[in-house]
Amino acid sequence: MVILLIVLLIGALSGSIGLLTWHNKNRAYFVGGIVIYRDEDFTDYYNFPGNGTKENPYRIENLVITPKSLYGIKISRTSSHFIIRNCQITAEYPIVLVNTSHGTVRIENNSIYGNYHPGIELIYCPGSIVSNNTIVGSATYCYGIATTGCYDSIISHNVCNNLKYGLYLRGLSDYLIVRSNTCNNNMYGIFFMHEDTYLLDGRLIRSHSIIIANNTCSDNSERGMFVSWAENAVISGNNCSRNNRSGYGGGGQNSTFMNNYFGFNGIGLNIEYFSNSTIKGNNFSNNTGVAINADGCTNIVIYQNNFFNNYYSGIQQNRSQVNDDSSPTSEYGPNIWYNVTLSQGNFWSELIWFPGVVYEIDGGNNEDLYPVENPIDL
Repeated sequence: MVILLIVLLIGALSGSIGLLTWHNKNRAYFVGGIVIYRDEDFTDYYNFPGNGTKENPYRIENLVITPKSLYGIKISRTSSHFIIRNCQITAEYPIVLVNTSHGTVRIENNSIYGNYHPGIELIYCPGSIVSNNTIVGSATYCYGIATTGCYDSIISHNVCNNLKYGLYLRGLSDYLIVRSNTCNNNMYGIFFMHEDTYLLDGRLIRSHSIIIANNTCSDNSERGMFVSWAENAVISGNNCSRNNRSGYGGGGQNSTFMNNYFGFNGIGLNIEYFSNSTIKGNNFSNNTGVAINADGCTNIVIYQNNFFNNYYSGIQQNRSQVNDDSSPTSEYGPNIWYNVTLSQGNFWSELIWFPGVVYEIDGGNNEDLYPVENPIDL
C-alpha cells in the first residue's frame, strides 16, 4: 500500500511538473513575445510545425501576440526557412529579423497595430518576401516596413498608412522589387536611402536594378516616393498623387520612368543629378508646381508624355509646365524633350498646335521640337 501511494504521488507530481513545463514553454507561443536566436529554438523552445526546409518551413501562424516586452517576434542568426503569417501583433517592435540566410524568410498576411518603429524590420535578410501585410499607425514617428541590406527581396501588396515612412528601404539593395504596395497619408510613402557603396569595374555603384512598380503613394505630407540614388532602376505604373511636396524625388542614372501618374502634387517629378535615363509614357496632371523639375540632369530623353494643366499660375504668365536647366555644356549633353528617331515629343495642354510649332522649356535652352497635337493614349 505504501509503495502504491508513493507511485501515485510521483505520477501526480510528474504530471504537474510536465504541465507547468509545457505551459512555460508554450506561453510565448500563444500570448507572449517570440524570441529566436538559433535554428533549434523553432522546435526546442516553441515547437513550431515544419522542419525548416524550403518545402516544409517552420510556421509561425494564426497567433494573437500582445507581449509585455518590446518584441512581438524577434528572429536572428538563423539559416532555416520559416513563415510568419496570419498573425495579429501589437508591440513596440512587432516583427524584427536580423541576419537570416538568403531566401529563407516569408512574412505574409499579418495585421500590425499600435505605435511602433517599425512594424516589420529586416536587417541583412537577403532574398526575403514580405507581402500582403497591413500596418496602420497612429503616430508620425512610426515606420511601416523597414529594410537594411536586403538584396534580392520582394516587398509587395502591403498596406502601410498613417506613418512617418510607409516603406523605409536602405543599404545595398540590388535587385529589390517593390510592387503593388499602398502607402498613403504618411510623411513619405516610399523612402529609399542608399548608404552602402561598392566598386564595379572601377565605377562607384550605389544601387543596382531596383524595380518600383504599380504602387499607390498618395496624400503624403512630403513625397509620394523618394529615391536618393539608384542605377538601372525601373519606376513604372505608380500612382503618385496629392502629395504636398512632390510625387517623386531623387537622383540616379540609367533609369526609366514609364506609365506613371503624377497628379495634384506640389511638383510631379522632382529629379536632381539624373543622367542617361528615359521618361516616357507618363501622365502629369494638375500639379500646382511644375510637372517635371530637372535640376543638374543630363542626357535624359523625355517623350510621349501628357502634360495637363500643370503649374497653372505659371501658364497664365506664359511659362512652361516644366523646368530644365540642362545645356549643351552639361557633362553628358542636354536633356532631349522628344524622340529623335520617331520625331515625336509630348502633349502640352496649353499649346495651340499647328505644323512646325515648338514648345519652349523654361530653365535653359531646351525645346520640344515635335509636340503632338492630341493627348497620347496611355
